[in-house]
Order: sequence, then C-alpha cells, then structure tokens
Amino acid sequence: MQHMLATGRAKTKDGTLIISAVIKADNGAFFCTVTNSEGTETFKVDLSVTSALSASIQPAVQTVSLGHTADLVCSVSGFPTQNIIWMKDGGTLRTGSRVRLLSNEHIHISSIVKEDKGMYQCILKNDFESIQSSAELRLGEVAPQLLYKFIEQTMQPGPSVSLKCSASGNPTPKIVWYVDGFPLPNNDRLMIGQYVTMFGDVISHVNITAVKSEDGGDYECRALSKAGVASHSARLNIYGMPYIRHMSKLSAVAGKVFTLKCPIAGYPIDTVNIEKDGVRLPINI
Repeated sequence: MQHMLATGRAKTKDGTLIISAVIKADNGAFFCTVTNSEGTETFKVDLSVTSALSASIQPAVQTVSLGHTADLVCSVSGFPTQNIIWMKDGGTLRTGSRVRLLSNEHIHISSIVKEDKGMYQCILKNDFESIQSSAELRLGEVAPQLLYKFIEQTMQPGPSVSLKCSASGNPTPKIVWYVDGFPLPNNDRLMIGQYVTMFGDVISHVNITAVKSEDGGDYECRALSKAGVASHSARLNIYGMPYIRHMSKLSAVAGKVFTLKCPIAGYPIDTVNIEKDGVRLPINI
C-alpha cells in the first residue's frame, strides 16, 4: 500500500478505494474496516491483477541450411502466465538430443534435417486467455542428389523392364529422362511415372513393356531444380538387329569442338563406322 500512496496512485474517499494505473505489485489482500459506537467489522478482499498476454517468436521466418543450427525465442509479456507450450505444424513439438528447450521460451535445434522445416507455434495460457505466435523455419537450397540409380542391363526382347531413379534436394527436384541424349517420350509401350514421398524425395520410373531391340540405348535420368542438376546414365542392351535412332539436323560453331555419337541400339554391336562424303573416318580421332 505504501508504494500506492507514495506515487499518488491510490486514494480513498467515503469508503471507496481508487487505484489509478494498476500494476502487478498491487496484487494482494485488501481489508475494509468499518466502526461505530456498537463495534468494528472487517472484510478481506483479494485483488488479482492481470495484463493481456502477448507472444512473439523471433525471427518470424528464418532459412537454415541442412546440418546447421537454429534458435527460436518466444518473447512473452502479460500476467499471470501459467505455462508456455511449443508445437510444430499443429502437433506437439518433440524434443530430444537435437531439439532442446534451453528455457520455456527458447528452442535450440542442432544439425538441421529436412523434417525440421515447418511452422512452430508458441502458445501462452492463463485462466483468462490463450494466445499464440508462429514462426516458419525454412531450409536453404540444397542441390539435387541422386539416392538411387538404375544399372546397366542386357536382356532378350519380349519382357518388360523398369528403370528407376530417386533424388533429394531443396526445393524438391524434378526428374526428366533421356535416351541417347533425346527426351524420352511417353507412348503405348513406354510410360514415365513420378511422385514425391512424405520426406520430400522424388522417385521416378520408366516402364517399358514388350521391349524391342530398338528400345536399347544410353538412358539418363536427370534431377533438376533451381539449386542445381544431378544426372546418371547407364546402357540398356536388347538382343537384336542393329538400329540407329533418328537424329535431326545438327549444327556446330566454327572453332569449337563438335561431337557426334551415333544413337545405336541392338545387341551385340560389332562395329560402328562414321563416314563423310563417302569417306570412312578413322576410329582413332
């Protein structure tokens, strides 16, 4: 009471107490005592001072590379505060050796992995209200990396064959397919499928039914994103007659190196010759 009187915030008149600019320190018990010639009566009343809760996570958005660390700090104000709850993507935040609560208001995440990205919520509660603040943790760009690569195969014509590639990266890459450097088209015997797993990896298949000798060639899967490119190629050999895949007209720049690789299929191949103007070019160029 002394601090109220000293600051002039508390005044009483005719049995009424008026406190201006109530502060947290005003919490406590107040006693009202009335007397007359017949005696004295005292009544106790408890005052609970509250202040609107507020919370703010800083930084609101941060981008962190895989393997690095991140800190989320929830700055809170208001009272009374009963507890602070942390959540991630609407579910309870799981803490452990990497994700630790340094205090009720401070989360430290070490060795960032893909699963750490998302929305983090700091929820502040008391008996009167509940408020929350959110912040987003984003992953920095990661160049595509091939996780699974198909291998070279040699087979007889007739059965089906499936080629598979999978890749990771941030953003999630797209996988495109080529054969002998040409984009691989969908047709009635060849289908390309692609999907993204719950972990953000992309998986792509090339399925060829009733393979023929002309389906042979150098197959390439190429994982692309704005963060970079990763590729892998291996040969598919189908026993049968030699076959040369159609090529469009080529062009070259004077003074630059020009490379021509015949897009051949069929297996086995004994020799490949290249001629110009009826003259066979040497094989040791």
